[in-house]
Amino acid sequence: MKFKVDDYVQVKNPNRKRIYGKVARIIEVDKLDHQKPYKLLIEGNTYWFEENELIWFVDSTLTSEELNNFTLSETIHKPKHYIGINGLEVETINQNFLPKIKDGYVSHRIGSALEYILRHPDKNGLEDIKKGTSKFRTNHPLLGEW
Repeated sequence: MKFKVDDYVQVKNPNRKRIYGKVARIIEVDKLDHQKPYKLLIEGNTYWFEENELIWFVDSTLTSEELNNFTLSETIHKPKHYIGINGLEVETINQNFLPKIKDGYVSHRIGSALEYILRHPDKNGLEDIKKGTSKFRTNHPLLGEW
C-alpha cells in the first residue's frame, strides 16, 4: 500500500467532480479491499478511493482548516512561489510592465526572467537566479551579451 493513515493526499480523479482537487487526510486503510482501500473524510462525508485516484500532498505551511478548503485549482492558478509576502503576484508585475516593451519576443523573455528571479527563494534557489539572468542577458537587444 502506497499511502497510510494520516497521510495527506489530493484527489486527482476528474470524474469525482464535486471533490476533484480536494486535499484530505486518510482516516482508514482497508488492507483487505484492494479495489478502494483508502477512506478519506472530505467536507463531512467519507469516500473510498483507489490508489490511482490519489496523489501525495505535502505543504507543511497550510493549517488543517486551509487543507480542508484547498483545491487543485489553487496549485495550478496561484502557486505560492509566484506570490510575494504582501500578496503581489509575479503575473501582476508582468501585466503592468511588459506591455511597454514593443518587441513581443523580448517582452516574453524578460517576463520569463522575472518569474525565475522572483520565485527563486521559494522554488529552486540559485538555479532559478541563473536561469533568469541567462534569459535576460542573452535575449535583450539593448544589452547584448554582458
